[in-house]
Amino acid sequence: MAIVLATQVVLLKAKVSPSQALSESPHKPWAAVSKQLCSVICEHCTCAAGLGEVCNHVAGLLQVCMVSSQINEQISCTEQLCTWSGTYSKPDVFKKITDMGAVCMEKLPKINVPSKEDITLLLSKLEEMPGKPTGILLVTDNSKNFIHPALTITLPKPIGSMFKMDLMGCSLTQLVEKSNELYRQISISFEQREAISSLTLNQSDSKNCFRYTAYRITASKFKCVLKTSIEKPSISLIKEICYLEAFKFTSEATSWGLKKESVALEAFEENLNHINEHPGFTLSRAGALISTAFPFLAASPDAIFSCPCHGSGVIEIKCPFKFKNGLISTAAKTKGFPLIYNEETRMYSMDQDHAYYFQVQLQLFISGYRFAFFVVYTALDLVYDTVPYDADLLSASIPQAKKFFLEVIMPEVLGGYFYLKSTMRTEVPHNNIVNQYLPCYCQKELPGSSKTVFCADEICKRKKFHESCIKS
Repeated sequence: MAIVLATQVVLLKAKVSPSQALSESPHKPWAAVSKQLCSVICEHCTCAAGLGEVCNHVAGLLQVCMVSSQINEQISCTEQLCTWSGTYSKPDVFKKITDMGAVCMEKLPKINVPSKEDITLLLSKLEEMPGKPTGILLVTDNSKNFIHPALTITLPKPIGSMFKMDLMGCSLTQLVEKSNELYRQISISFEQREAISSLTLNQSDSKNCFRYTAYRITASKFKCVLKTSIEKPSISLIKEICYLEAFKFTSEATSWGLKKESVALEAFEENLNHINEHPGFTLSRAGALISTAFPFLAASPDAIFSCPCHGSGVIEIKCPFKFKNGLISTAAKTKGFPLIYNEETRMYSMDQDHAYYFQVQLQLFISGYRFAFFVVYTALDLVYDTVPYDADLLSASIPQAKKFFLEVIMPEVLGGYFYLKSTMRTEVPHNNIVNQYLPCYCQKELPGSSKTVFCADEICKRKKFHESCIKS
C-alpha cells in the first residue's frame, strides 16, 4: 500500500509473513520515501529486530515496490482468480461409434516370411562369426555349439562323494584297509584333468576349484603334510585339506595378496620384455591341476609361462603384506623370508627349506614342467628366481605324501575318523549308527524325540542337523 502524505513524501506499508514461522501473524513494516530525492527518509517494522531498526522486512517491502515499477504493475496469471483458458477444449474421451468419423490405418510395409533355407543360411553365417551371437543359443540344432568343451567330458566325482555311512565308527585299521581298496576309484584321465583345469581358471572365485581340490594334497599344504605325524596328524591341517570352503581363511594380508597378484604379473611381464631374454614368450592363466599318476595331488599355479627358446614353466607370485611398502633386499634379511640374498653373487635364490619351495616343486611335478618363476612383489620392488625341478626332493616326498593320504585323508573321507573324534564332545557307541554322524552346528546331543533332518548333498560331512537349530 502506498499513501501520499505530502507533495514529495510517500508512505509505503506492507504485511510480511515470517519465512520460518508461517503460523505467526505477519509483520507490518513501513517506509517513508522522498519522491524528489528517491531516497528513504525513515522506516520501521513491528518485528523484534525492527526495534533496533536492523530487520530485512523493510528491504523486502522496498524490493517489491522496485520490481512492481519495473513490470509496470502488470498482473501476473498467478495473481488472478482461477480462470479457464478461452481456447481450452475438453477432449472427447467417450464417444459413440456412430459419432466417430472414418479412421484409416496406415498400411504397414509388407515383409516376406523367410523360408527354411533362408533361416539355415542366416544361422550358418552367424556360426562363422568370431563371437557367436547368443541369439542362436535358443535354436535347438545350434545350441550344442555353446556348450563348454570341458562339459562334454564326463568329469570324475569329487573325492568327498566316497563317504560311506556304514563306515562311521570303524577303527582306523579298517578304514585304512578300505582306503587301499578304493584308491583306484579316484583315478583321473588326462582329458578329465584338462577339463577341470579349464573350468577352474578363476581359482579362488570358482566353486569347482574347491570341489575338485578338496580332500587332495595341494601344493600349498605339501610341506605341512610332510612334517606332520601320520600317527597323530594335525586336526587343523586335516580341516584345511578336507573342508576347504568351510574353513577358508581370509584376512587383510590374503586380500591384499589376491588384489596385487594381477599387478605383480603385469610388472613381471614388463620386466621380461625389458631384458628380452625370452623373445616371443606368452603368459596365460592357470586352473587347478591334478596329477594323473598320483590323483591325490593337486596344484594351482598363478600362471603358465611359455616361450620358443626355453619351453614352458609355472609362475608362482607372492605379495608379502608385511613388506608391501618395502624393499625386498631388506625383507630378505628377516627370518622366514622365502628368498635368500647372496652378497657375493648379488643374486636371490629360494630358501629350500621354506614351504614355498615345496609348493613350487609340487607344482612342477604335477604340471610336468622343469622350471618355475618364483616372483615376489611389493609396491617398491619386484624380484624373481628361476627355480629348477628338484628330483631328489620329490622322489623322497611323494611316497610319504601318498602314505599320509591313504592313512589320514581317506579315513576322514570314508568315515570322518579324525575330525569326528575332535568335534564330538562325548564318546559315540559303535553300535549306534545314527549318532555317529558328524554333529549339527550346535555339536550337542538332543533328546531322542527331537526331530532331525539329513543333508542330501553327497559331499556334506555333517549330514545330520537338528530341526530346531535350522529354524532358529
